[in-house]
Amino acid sequence: MATPAEPDPPPPDDLIDDLETLARDFATQSSPRMERMGLGFVQRRDARLGAIAADEAIHVLDAEERAGLLRIQRVTVARAAAVGALSAGLAAGAEVWAEPLQADRPVAYWAAVLGVTVVAAVVEIGFLYWDALRGVHGMARVAGVPLFGAQSSPQQGVALALVRAALELPDPTENTFGINPLRETSPLKLAAAALLYKAKIAVTSFLLKALLRRALGRVLVRTWLLWVGVPVTAAWNAIVAWRVARQARLRAMGPSAAEALVTALGPLSAEAAEDAQRVVASAAVRSASLHPNLAALMAALPALPPLTPPVDDPAACLTRLAQRPPADQRRALCCLAFAAVIDGTLTRGERALLESAGAACGRPLRPAGLRAVRRRLLAGEALTPAVLDGAFAPPAEVEAA
Repeated sequence: MATPAEPDPPPPDDLIDDLETLARDFATQSSPRMERMGLGFVQRRDARLGAIAADEAIHVLDAEERAGLLRIQRVTVARAAAVGALSAGLAAGAEVWAEPLQADRPVAYWAAVLGVTVVAAVVEIGFLYWDALRGVHGMARVAGVPLFGAQSSPQQGVALALVRAALELPDPTENTFGINPLRETSPLKLAAAALLYKAKIAVTSFLLKALLRRALGRVLVRTWLLWVGVPVTAAWNAIVAWRVARQARLRAMGPSAAEALVTALGPLSAEAAEDAQRVVASAAVRSASLHPNLAALMAALPALPPLTPPVDDPAACLTRLAQRPPADQRRALCCLAFAAVIDGTLTRGERALLESAGAACGRPLRPAGLRAVRRRLLAGEALTPAVLDGAFAPPAEVEAA
């Protein structure tokens, strides 16, 4: 009886595709359970504190509101640093206390050290998540953003975006706008970035300890080096808390700012609306993320049937933009500048897209003008078409040159 032939090995291309798929899934995975838990916490807290009156111009913050947001941000950062220092200090203190047990009773030594370290770390992480959720909810109330009730859907509105910011969860790639934000991004690169992010504190502590050992040699004894983790953990917690607080503020302001921009641009024809959709989708691709504020801007623009070629093709977008009339180019460039800065950062890909779009319209990018747009955003001021238009050289300047 003939032995069945062994199946041929999969071709290398299929193997690479499988690896890229796994890497993409790993790098972009979110946690629906954590989202639900965070959303439930915020919703219960919102119900306990009572409803707030909606502000029709949330994106324009007055001095009192800006001070309130800044106060919440500072307090959240201070608490995160304090709990990080306390957690690291307890772990280091446990190691110092158990040092006499290391030689004769190693099991007891490691039980004491690991026990204190694990418990302190669990309490620290739990507190950071709890306090971040409290902080983002407080910011929404200060900014006058109703998260639940008739004005907003908890599953689609600002509430879920704030919860993701507090828990540092990635924005979902699934959407109803036909945008694949990872269209031009290497999945393997995303996976590597995710792994590096998870190792950030350990790497930072190790490098700082190595630097101290090399710089000071044997002057510092091993016991003192144990305490290096205290300022490192405190500093890192403060940085992460600051980023979370800033992102929460932007997500609270984003939907209203998007509505205000579309209204200020005036009535958009189908052609102009398509221009705007394409530049916003291209910005999402170049940033490799569909930020909630980008989704809010897409939702605020007039609805159109599915576009061909795909709406998220930056090359097709630039080709089309070069052929549009100046008035529509101006609107599209305003939407692009808004989309590039609305998440508070400006990636290399977004900057390259801004430069290419400006060149296609004969209006080179003005770095100083773009920085001014970003400063106004972070200060809570309105991003009007006139402000956004300042990110590019005026047509008159181009002609005079």
